[in-house]
Amino acid sequence: HCLDMERDYWQKKLDTRYQAMQGICKKFSGPEAEKRSAACLEALEESQHSWLAYKASMRPVAENYPNSQSAMENLAWFEIDQLRKRIHDLETLDPSLAEKPARRSNTMDDIEKGLSDFGNSMESLFNSGMKKMGLD
Repeated sequence: HCLDMERDYWQKKLDTRYQAMQGICKKFSGPEAEKRSAACLEALEESQHSWLAYKASMRPVAENYPNSQSAMENLAWFEIDQLRKRIHDLETLDPSLAEKPARRSNTMDDIEKGLSDFGNSMESLFNSGMKKMGLD
């Protein structure tokens, strides 16, 4: 169930990126706009068909690969990985498609507070363990 949810998550992301790429292909301007848009859309569609064919051709390999995972797990992880790679390929063509990472604070005060909080948590855990063992 978890792998299905993971695969659905990445599939939705890919669908969004692919639709955005189609929109980008339609944004040409100038005298050759219609021709260039059509060529862009055709190339995008052809690359998608090629990717889907590759993915389909690799399914038997993933399902029958000899390792400790089941065939279903192998296939699910393969599909998730392929979705992530396809998203990366589209984002490489147009970086504006990539999600912007959340901005993290990295001031020295924040780092020191985080380390202090971590140290306090570890000390509390250690003291709790010592009490359980009767060594307090």
